[in-house]
Amino acid sequence: PMHQENQEKMPHITAWKAYGQQIFSTPASRKIGYGLVGIMCLLGIQCLFLVDFLYGILPYLMGGFLAGVGVLAVTGSILAKEYRRLDTKLSSSGLLMLVVGIAIIVRGNEADGLIGVAWGIFGLIQGSESLNVAIYNLANKKRWGMDMLQAAVQIALALLLLVDPVAKLYPHMRVLGLELLATGFHVFREVRAAS
Repeated sequence: PMHQENQEKMPHITAWKAYGQQIFSTPASRKIGYGLVGIMCLLGIQCLFLVDFLYGILPYLMGGFLAGVGVLAVTGSILAKEYRRLDTKLSSSGLLMLVVGIAIIVRGNEADGLIGVAWGIFGLIQGSESLNVAIYNLANKKRWGMDMLQAAVQIALALLLLVDPVAKLYPHMRVLGLELLATGFHVFREVRAAS
């Protein structure tokens, strides 16, 4: 009853948080979530410090990562029957990530612009969601600072990735690394909140 009442007042936020709690509700799913955080942080650190080494294989790493996350999202959506809800979007987001990941792999070494644009757009979407939660928490006199900081970082990094997207990705590798670390932190918070 309380959860249902809250959903009527703030359908997007409670549905998204409730879904996050569902998808990471089992020990196995939390392990997968922490595994994703580890992969994102490892890729992020490599983008920051091993630019020359990573640049040649980046399309396959990023494409494989996005495709894998897409498959997990679609699978989780089917298991949780999330696709029956209009106020959440994990199934469609998962399909989009899967398609973009495959497109990056197929384009291979010519996928620089696609990687920058795709990751920039995903970063803007995540930043928008964090901003939405921060504004909601601020309006309801709850803790909002961490969500606002997270939104600001995600949006700023995403915008940096979107600047001149047709240029080679190489100059933006460190920005991509920061964005991956910020996204990893976001997923970590969601997994921890569901524990």
